[in-house]
Amino acid sequence: MGYLENAACNGRRPKKIGPQRIYSRPRLVKRLVAERDVARFVVAPSGFGKTSLGLEYAASMFSFRGVHWLDCSSPCFLRDLDAGIIAKTLIARPAQLDLVVFDDVPFLADARSECFSHEIDALLEAGCEVLVTTTPAFGAIADAQRDCVIVGARDLLVDDCELSSSHVASVEGLRECDRVPAFLWGGQDGMREFLRGMRLGEMPSEMRAPVFVMEALQVGSFDDLSAVSGGVRADVRRFISEHYPYVGVDLADETFEAHGFDVAQMMEGLGESIDSLGRVATPSARDALSAKVACMLAARGMGPRACEIMQIACARKRRISWILQQQWHLFDSGCVRPLQELFESLGSRSTGLDASMVAAASGRLFVLGEKERASSVACCALGMRGISSTDALMCALVALDAGGESARSAALETLGNIAAGKVEVLANDALAGRIAVSAIALHKGDVAAACRALRNAGVDTHVLRTATVYCATLLRRVSRRANGEDLAMVLSASRALVDRMVDSTEEATVCEAILVAAVVESGGDVPLSSARQHACDVLAAGLAEQRRGRTRPSLAPAQMPLSDCAMQSPRPAVIPEMRVNIFGGMEVTIGGVAVDPHLFAKQRTKTLLAVLVLFRGKEIARPELLRIMWPDATPERATNNFYSLWCRLRRALGAEHDEDCPYLVRHRASVMVDTRYVKSDVDEFDALCRTLLFDEPNARAWLAVFEKMEESFSCDLLPSETENAFIAAMRLKYRARRIDAYVSAALRLVDAGEADTALWFAEVAADACPGREDAAFALMRAQAASGQRVQAMETYRLCAKHLAEELGIDPGDRMREMYCELLNGKEPMQKSAE
Repeated sequence: MGYLENAACNGRRPKKIGPQRIYSRPRLVKRLVAERDVARFVVAPSGFGKTSLGLEYAASMFSFRGVHWLDCSSPCFLRDLDAGIIAKTLIARPAQLDLVVFDDVPFLADARSECFSHEIDALLEAGCEVLVTTTPAFGAIADAQRDCVIVGARDLLVDDCELSSSHVASVEGLRECDRVPAFLWGGQDGMREFLRGMRLGEMPSEMRAPVFVMEALQVGSFDDLSAVSGGVRADVRRFISEHYPYVGVDLADETFEAHGFDVAQMMEGLGESIDSLGRVATPSARDALSAKVACMLAARGMGPRACEIMQIACARKRRISWILQQQWHLFDSGCVRPLQELFESLGSRSTGLDASMVAAASGRLFVLGEKERASSVACCALGMRGISSTDALMCALVALDAGGESARSAALETLGNIAAGKVEVLANDALAGRIAVSAIALHKGDVAAACRALRNAGVDTHVLRTATVYCATLLRRVSRRANGEDLAMVLSASRALVDRMVDSTEEATVCEAILVAAVVESGGDVPLSSARQHACDVLAAGLAEQRRGRTRPSLAPAQMPLSDCAMQSPRPAVIPEMRVNIFGGMEVTIGGVAVDPHLFAKQRTKTLLAVLVLFRGKEIARPELLRIMWPDATPERATNNFYSLWCRLRRALGAEHDEDCPYLVRHRASVMVDTRYVKSDVDEFDALCRTLLFDEPNARAWLAVFEKMEESFSCDLLPSETENAFIAAMRLKYRARRIDAYVSAALRLVDAGEADTALWFAEVAADACPGREDAAFALMRAQAASGQRVQAMETYRLCAKHLAEELGIDPGDRMREMYCELLNGKEPMQKSAE
């Protein structure tokens, strides 16, 4: 019965809901008021303000008096629903009963839906109003109700009047898909809650796959959806349009225009949907379908987004094949840096990399201005088997430009063979030989000869990219130190190359933009159409921005020295932070991107990481860890288990084969996490507790601390672990530490004259631990100081009853003294005992 008894608000907000700002929505409250004699269902995903609407209605219409707020996410709800006692118990209570709010109703099978409908009918017949909030996945419970009002996701979208009244700047032309309350009012916390709802399966399984594709593509038609998943049924389209307006489905035009989630957010909320999408479309599932979506994005000019999806969603082998397929298309369109970072994500192994990929990487690094690294990669490519003569020309030019002595020697040998015709680059391609001769002359310091080599060079070539970048480099050197005749020769060759590129490509390419910019800087001009010139300017500006991005310390990738003709990618100079949350369940993110939960499907993998985190960077002796993890196993069996589990954990955190994992440290006799790179919610919890225990009382700041504690730390540590004694002991420790902090905060706030704020802490502490006398004393003091003398005496009686029944003892002296002071009408003591 305690669950139903505690649901009474008694003029205060529900106990499980912390202080939060409520943006007034009078049009929705008016709609609820208009149909008070039937059940009202608010059906929408997380982040649409269902609970906030319920709070506003309960506050504005009843001031939380006569209101019972049932948190239906509690297992107690299903227990009492199955017992059929909800309405009967609430109606039988002597307390006033005007409104019952069923908040966050979970999935109910047909039998339970029928029972729930009977409970609602009984409450309505007793003259009580009923308000129900749930998500679309479970919204079918409204079907069991004979008469009801449904407020849906589209109704909850923010309109212009609500935007202006909430002092949020109205954005002209704000799309419907962008009007979700969490997007406009929720800030980072609201967005996290929204994504959490997506991740936890609030969306029906058959909807998740198409929503993932539409959010990935952002804009498109149902034909695009069919190309990936084989089509979507009409009823599924209608359901998505009605309940998930952030996807922006237009049923009439059969198009969609989704809210612009970045890739990290999309993968956090919908990444698991790729697996179900794969089962619909092809047996190869996740990788093949992610690559298909990425190809669509690349074809639409959204290369950076395509590269990011490939990097997050696909295994190494699929990334390699996709890069081989898309690398030159993306390069030509100006997507240089994202493609290079995708290539670098392949890691230190050379397995699967062919010469063309390595050569292309050297070209990208060169145009990004990282010439030393480009030269190192080019030398690697030159030493690889099967390198084509076209790639060899490009790599030789790169190595000659910025390589060391040995690199330049190898480059000159390659260029000499091309110039002498010993290497046939392509049939009838005279320009390749001219470029080789020019580069050799330039290396020797004969600028005039380098320029003459390009005089009247043909342009019927398949080395246009190499030729344009080389000519741009030569132009910049010639314009600084050569005479006018030499410059004129290079300008003439450059214009011929630009003309050839205009004839051969419908759209401007990044190499064309590089050469056009070099011609203009050298004082020449190129007769391009205004549209083509504008496209070149845009590509040049984009490339300049990508270069700046690569030079920022926080974004700069590690150097990739090459040895034994293998790509090497040592630990990055800036290692992305790993965050591990273990309160309420395990969530792991690396660099802000959620680690696939499937990698932690084994409970022991989660338990091992949780144990390491709870030691807070301190070394754990190997024997101690074995006792914690396998207390009943023999030393030999436990050791074998440890090695297997350690490898599994390293793989889950991204280490492949012999790669080092920067987050885990294993010594000969101990293990630990590296706290330079690993942060956890345990650290945050302790910091918040220290604030309440030792900082000067500050009502506003501590109310924010309270809200954060209730939001993130009211649940137990790693609740999925039910057998490990160490985790169970730590769970009890952190429960007690939270209540200690709340009791201390309540008493100190009362001493500081902030009794109303103290009530928040004291009520939660007393409810969580009815057997703790100090929590009851803190609640008594806060109630008495805020003028609630009757409630304070009731708190004493409840505590005395509990102590007598459970322990056979009476309350302590200070509680009895306060109770006597209250009985005698005296002012209670104003300072807590030191």
